[in-house]
Amino acid sequence: MNQIALGLADGTAFFIGIGLLLASVTTTIFSKSRLAQSSANIGCLVSLVVVLLSATPLPAWEYVLLCVFTAGFLLYINQFRNRKHSRRLRAIFAAGVVVVSIAVAVQESLNQLSPVFTMSAHTRIYVVGDSISAGMGRDTVLWPPLLSDMTGLSVSNLALPGANVQSAQEQIAKIPNIPSVVILEIGGNDLLGPSSSEQFRKGLESILDRLHQGRHHILMVELPLYPFKNAFGEAQRDLARKYGVTLIPKRYFTKILGTEGATLDGLHLSPAGHKLFAETIAGILIVR
Repeated sequence: MNQIALGLADGTAFFIGIGLLLASVTTTIFSKSRLAQSSANIGCLVSLVVVLLSATPLPAWEYVLLCVFTAGFLLYINQFRNRKHSRRLRAIFAAGVVVVSIAVAVQESLNQLSPVFTMSAHTRIYVVGDSISAGMGRDTVLWPPLLSDMTGLSVSNLALPGANVQSAQEQIAKIPNIPSVVILEIGGNDLLGPSSSEQFRKGLESILDRLHQGRHHILMVELPLYPFKNAFGEAQRDLARKYGVTLIPKRYFTKILGTEGATLDGLHLSPAGHKLFAETIAGILIVR
């Protein structure tokens, strides 16, 4: 993946866009020059485009609120700046942009915090996933057995190439009805394939519901998203909250994909990539 794609996928672009938006608005407030106004116009528009392209899975109403306040601010500094009460309205819209921008930035920062997952050394781990975990059929090095070697934990890899949230139901059926830890690395084929976000949500909820009924503890790898695929990430986050799932932020997986030599084709992991993936999961686990 190139750096632009990685920046969009891991959430960096979102924070850059929010930062640019705040800088553009504050520049206009403290400077009256035409250059500052022109820069603010360009900066606000560019920042909104970057934020939207980042596909950060925030609620749609938050995006709407951000766009409305930004549009109102631009309207009043360009069309009504000399009219009565324009300064007050401009201040209201500017304050709205600043408050909403800071709020969504803090909200997303919390979603990117490093997770910690505590488990017993005697608990078995099951991996449910696709070719990221199962390999391409010829792989001799996969991250689940590497994770077992690194931690001394018992890890069973149920992943299959080409799996999606529907076919993964067959993997779930192989997990004994004994409380265990399940690592979900699934959804990439839904995201890149013909599945709609609603189909993905329903399939994922079916998986999580079955695991929840079995009293399993769940770790889920968040999908790196590309533009306008927010709904897939929203589904993961919504359902993670509903079922008490520990979500591994997308920046972890994106970082692996962006590491030189970690993939075979920009997506599927090389032996070095599988090692990095195993190290990433091992770094999240606290074994007692």
